[in-house]
Amino acid sequence: MNIFKRKYPFEGSTLKDSLLYAVIVFLILYLLKPFGLDRAKSSLLPCIMFGVVTFLAQIIYHFFEVLVSRHVKVWRVWHECISIFCLILFIGICNFFLLCFWMDISIFNLPVLLFFLKTTFIVGIFITAIAIFVGYNRSLRTQLASMIVKNADEQTAVMVSIHDTAVRGTDLQLPINDFLFAESVNNDMVIYYRQDGKLQSHTYRMTVAQLLNQLPYDNIMQCHRSFVVNINNVVEAKGNSNGYTLKLDSCSATVPVSRSYVPKLKSFLG
Repeated sequence: MNIFKRKYPFEGSTLKDSLLYAVIVFLILYLLKPFGLDRAKSSLLPCIMFGVVTFLAQIIYHFFEVLVSRHVKVWRVWHECISIFCLILFIGICNFFLLCFWMDISIFNLPVLLFFLKTTFIVGIFITAIAIFVGYNRSLRTQLASMIVKNADEQTAVMVSIHDTAVRGTDLQLPINDFLFAESVNNDMVIYYRQDGKLQSHTYRMTVAQLLNQLPYDNIMQCHRSFVVNINNVVEAKGNSNGYTLKLDSCSATVPVSRSYVPKLKSFLG
């Protein structure tokens, strides 16, 4: 699926995000000293002023962005790209007015305005990439948390049976929400589950494919070539598009989601 058509839950910008991007602008200006800042006796104060204007511009812009988002049925990645593009334009114009005031330049000086906006967009592309990457992966974790509660509640009464393929093996019956995860070790599967509120484990003779066939539920998914996890019991997900680490309820161990299974996780999240 085209990444630009993926859903991008609109959450708006936080003060923390706005402050972060303002600090990035300050550092870029202070270290690179464009727009004649290298000729100033002291570039610290102007750079701080540009950072403050950037922060205030974001606050004002996001107020109107929230109003616009209410008229968009599904906010997607391409909406977010256009929104950030417009934000960069707004920040650039606001900082251009500050530049005109600081250097006594006419606000109708088109060549200076175009040069300023071009430089702002070059810097903005870098910040945009960071903003979309951080925001998209944050939204994945948010979707995961909300989905966990929904599925766990719906499957409270569901019982599952895990059959040991060994000749003298014993079967395991338990509520689906008590199954945590399973790890493949050689030709066996080590099943981790809750029993009477305590973590238990048992080794069964079977493969990953055989276990998945016995647990035909959407929330039971293979997340690594050696791991199967019950998404209902995930309480925290850390990582990015290259891979995740899942923390489970009532379990100190973590479960990896390898890069090849990240698309499956995203598809599962919808």
